[in-house]
Amino acid sequence: MFWNAKGGRIHIEDTDMDYITFGQGDDVLVMIPGLGDGLTTVKGMALPLAYTYRMYAKDYSVYIFSRKNHLEKYAEKGINPVYIINRPLEEKNASYGYEKGIVVLIPKHKIMFINYGNNKKKFNDFYEDFVEDLGQLSKKYDYMKILGRPRQWKNEFTVTYNYEDVKELVLSDFLEKNK
Repeated sequence: MFWNAKGGRIHIEDTDMDYITFGQGDDVLVMIPGLGDGLTTVKGMALPLAYTYRMYAKDYSVYIFSRKNHLEKYAEKGINPVYIINRPLEEKNASYGYEKGIVVLIPKHKIMFINYGNNKKKFNDFYEDFVEDLGQLSKKYDYMKILGRPRQWKNEFTVTYNYEDVKELVLSDFLEKNK
């Protein structure tokens, strides 16, 4: 098919989410329009979206996820937001020299660092520098009295993973493990 474009649906707890995938690269590119896809999800849109984003098809395996279906259930439950970042939000000019590390932030969960690249040393530097910057931010905003220094909390409140080790895990189990 056109850049191996195809659609699918993943099941997450008591709801599901439509997605499409295309491309043939070794690196992974994830796009999450979230609520931005409004009334229409990516369902049935594999070919048009693959064509629109064809410039990524050679270098990346691209995944585009829609918003969760049945959002009213989550609104009733009061589900927490999820943030995926690659630097502390306050540190606009921060550069860690490693682009294949992300940080997943969910209230009442550990700070999850995920390496989707192959360089463990650079990822470890990314992790250590990020934690150091968090320590500086906690000092700046007077949280040091509550949190303490990063060496005191990083082992208890942070966790690192390689993408290959977590990509097949059940999401609810993964999140429960990291509370």
